[in-house]
Amino acid sequence: MSGADEGRVLISTHDLARAGELREAFQGAGYDVELVTPDEDVSEGPPIELLVVTGSPASAAARSLVARARSESKAPAFAIVENAEATPNLAADYLEVFSDVVRADDVVFVARLVIERRRLQASAGIVGETDAMKQVLERVVQFAPVASTVLITGESGTGKELVARGIHHLSSRRHRPFIAVNVAALSETLLESELF
Repeated sequence: MSGADEGRVLISTHDLARAGELREAFQGAGYDVELVTPDEDVSEGPPIELLVVTGSPASAAARSLVARARSESKAPAFAIVENAEATPNLAADYLEVFSDVVRADDVVFVARLVIERRRLQASAGIVGETDAMKQVLERVVQFAPVASTVLITGESGTGKELVARGIHHLSSRRHRPFIAVNVAALSETLLESELF
């Protein structure tokens, strides 16, 4: 899966060696990656999907970069990678705070989950940033590639159809039509003929 189709991943170069390591890992996973300095103009190019801040995220330059990236993109996901102790206020929306240096592949793994969740929200119209909603979206990403029946339950009006649309959008059948049927509106005699 390429990130180039949807947007770009920016990696700050406050720590050049770490930024290079992360760039290789993201490019290996198929993402369009750019290295940027904390004071660089990020307004040109495709939308920003992910901003990875290395080195010293609490610095004024890093805060400025985050603010500019957020102004250029509706809701980019942010990964604050290292030396980020007690900086959740750096960005209103951040992916993960890593207080220690972690493997670049692990950063890419977590980033992929959040990027997929964001793409799913945009395509299916699912809104909400609560922990419960994030869990639902993670399940959708997990279940979509599986060729099996999925039962979605919940109260009326909780978004079951949106979840079904999200699964369809990420599945191998996404190029086929999605057909929504309001079973509650069908009589028992019409139900079988309508579905089958």
